[in-house]
Amino acid sequence: MIYCPEGSLTLRPVRHKDARDLYALLTHPEVVRYNDYAAPSKQQVRDIIQGDIELLLTTQGVRMAIVYQGQLIGSCGIYDAHTQVAKIGYELHPGFWGRGLMYQALSLLLAQGGQYMSAGVTTLEAQVHRDNLRSIKLLNRLGFVFVEQGRYRLPWKVHT
Repeated sequence: MIYCPEGSLTLRPVRHKDARDLYALLTHPEVVRYNDYAAPSKQQVRDIIQGDIELLLTTQGVRMAIVYQGQLIGSCGIYDAHTQVAKIGYELHPGFWGRGLMYQALSLLLAQGGQYMSAGVTTLEAQVHRDNLRSIKLLNRLGFVFVEQGRYRLPWKVHT
């Protein structure tokens, strides 16, 4: 588990018990609007969680549940963490947008992310929907730079 210094936010690896909450998050219309995949079925969410657990066990990445005041409000993760260019992804329930919580979550993930990646990772990459201006602003604030339409990169060495 990763705790926010202010104590209000916790990151922990997703688990099968999160299926209901993660399904509600990933099928919320505003989240689907900006996500890079269609709304999943309940079985697909269970499969996603199983895949995320396997990523963690094989040190190829991690999906963390973002828990705020005891409630799962989002997720963030590192994927392809065995390659030179690892990917990050994140979702937050719209009821919590605009509060700085994803900034806190991703800052924690970046600070502790090295334990979930191979030593060969040199860059983190994020894909973002061109209309998701809040997400673009968030990535810029975290130090990611524009590469091309929808892609932003962060040199990893600055965080290790």
